[in-house]
Amino acid sequence: MTMVSGSPNQAVPGYDQDSHGAFGAHQSPLSLARQVSIPSTTSPFTGSAGNSSRYTNARSNDHTLGTTVLIGQKINGCHKTYLRSYAPAVWGLFDQEQSPDDLYHFSPLLFWAVIYVGSRGYHKDPTASESIVERLKALLHHALFDPENAIPTIQAAVLVCLWPFPVDSTFKDPSHAVAGAAMHFPVQKGLQYASRKQDYARVALVQAEADRVVRARLWTYCVVAL
Repeated sequence: MTMVSGSPNQAVPGYDQDSHGAFGAHQSPLSLARQVSIPSTTSPFTGSAGNSSRYTNARSNDHTLGTTVLIGQKINGCHKTYLRSYAPAVWGLFDQEQSPDDLYHFSPLLFWAVIYVGSRGYHKDPTASESIVERLKALLHHALFDPENAIPTIQAAVLVCLWPFPVDSTFKDPSHAVAGAAMHFPVQKGLQYASRKQDYARVALVQAEADRVVRARLWTYCVVAL
């Protein structure tokens, strides 16, 4: 079988994957998103500036996706691989200071998207990615019809579109459909207007500066990835 889209070991011509994940220094979403600085905040949607999480050595519980059980050791390995090799390319997409278990409680979909991306480079178990791909697709498909949890769905969709699922033929690649569906969420939430969150809410809101920056950065990633 020839891996076409999203192959875990697929090289991208012109890019330094070791330093910048799937993107090079001059054409990555990171280079665009860094233009939007963010102050210190406790928002669940922010992250450190490409630094390793303080929970890098935290032990994760076992987690189940469908009928697949991924033990805590593998989850830790995939999570560390994500932080080391992929997170710098999507700096600030979400809060990287969360432990894997905290991330799971915040959003199971985003958790499994992170574990999937990290599993692509987790060489201790090359089958880890294969074991969760199909079930992650189903989880993502269901989430695309749940606008109540739009923000983590958008974040997960960005990851899946930047590091697509492995397929043996390009016409089987679901990334385009995911991108098209997921792009409606940020528009529905008004992310294109970083300072006008109130216009998209039915109750009075107090929008902090940090929230405006978070929305602006997430919209930048949407434009690049979706």
